[in-house]
Amino acid sequence: TVSAIEKKINEIREVVTTEKDLSKNFENISSLVSEVFKKIGEKENVTSSSNYGEVFSVVKETYDRFKKAGLIRTDVPDLSSDAVELLKKIYGVSLEKYPTVSGRIQLLYAILAEK
Repeated sequence: TVSAIEKKINEIREVVTTEKDLSKNFENISSLVSEVFKKIGEKENVTSSSNYGEVFSVVKETYDRFKKAGLIRTDVPDLSSDAVELLKKIYGVSLEKYPTVSGRIQLLYAILAEK
């Protein structure tokens, strides 16, 4: 029989593998995300950015896939501009230093969906 510890280890491996597979799609637009977030920081109309639609589409698709896979379980409440600024200060302009891809996607989705 599989021990409880082995079962947990297998669950962790599955989460890591799923996150790695799903994040490949997102990594391709990392520079576009940075550009869009730079515009957010400059208080420009981010939705008029030529890349906003593409970035939001990929973030939303990745968010939906993470949610379906169970890596995102709850929605982030609305974030104030102060909260967004604090996140950018701690984790970088496009949250590139955030410790997990699924968490980064969840926050990016919450920020971009409000725009």
